[in-house]
Amino acid sequence: MLKVGEGKEINFDELEELVKSNPDVTTVGYVHHETSTGMVYPAEKIATVVRRHLPNARIIADCISSFGGIPFDVTNSCDIFITSSNKCFHSVPGISIIIGKRDMIMKAKGNATCNTLDLTRQLASFDKSGQFVITAPVQPVMALKQALIEFEAAGGISGREKSYAVKSQIVRKAAKEMGFTLFLNENRPSFANIVVCLNMPTDPRWNFKKFYNYLNDHGFVIYPGKASHAETFRFGLMGHTTLDETKQIMACSKEALASMGIDKLQGGSNL
Repeated sequence: MLKVGEGKEINFDELEELVKSNPDVTTVGYVHHETSTGMVYPAEKIATVVRRHLPNARIIADCISSFGGIPFDVTNSCDIFITSSNKCFHSVPGISIIIGKRDMIMKAKGNATCNTLDLTRQLASFDKSGQFVITAPVQPVMALKQALIEFEAAGGISGREKSYAVKSQIVRKAAKEMGFTLFLNENRPSFANIVVCLNMPTDPRWNFKKFYNYLNDHGFVIYPGKASHAETFRFGLMGHTTLDETKQIMACSKEALASMGIDKLQGGSNL
């Protein structure tokens, strides 16, 4: 396993050495976009290194929060990838989407330990009747169908990417004016606009619980969780949030600081 610290980019010399020294590896997996920090990893470059030294290995990519919002070359990045209905497609949760090479999926026949994960059986059922093996999740399927119509109407991946970029710029500009600092370097290609991750301030007047509750009481909800080790919090930009709503939550954030007697944060951040 190649361990990469939160907010750190992949050291490709280390990756190269890892795959070269493990010729018996049959499967390689990686996360394309990390929602705890907002970092995106270079999918095609990862796959290129792996295939150079492990040409027969399967490459599985976790694209849960990137597919539909971050353009990438699927064919040259992985053999199988996994995504979800409720991230960049803005639908409801309830559907796991797995897209992969048919022959690779069929080679896994007999490996599944439960019906839900039996991809070969499900693929055979789709081929035969177009139906799910077990009771179909009708409501999520219909919601996803409508979400895909809206996705295309909004310009597809490029349209969604542009929307996230504009909203991200609004959040970052306002956050920096209030004295917050970004967890990631926004000028690096590893910075994705789907999530804006901020360092937790060290200003003694700052209180995250009060900040969170103020936003919540005024109709805005942010995720209270943080990265595993770094003291951070995030503004997520997926979903049907408009530019006006994005501006409103940042205005409300400024009001939340004012309620704590803070005009502008001082004292730096927990890095």
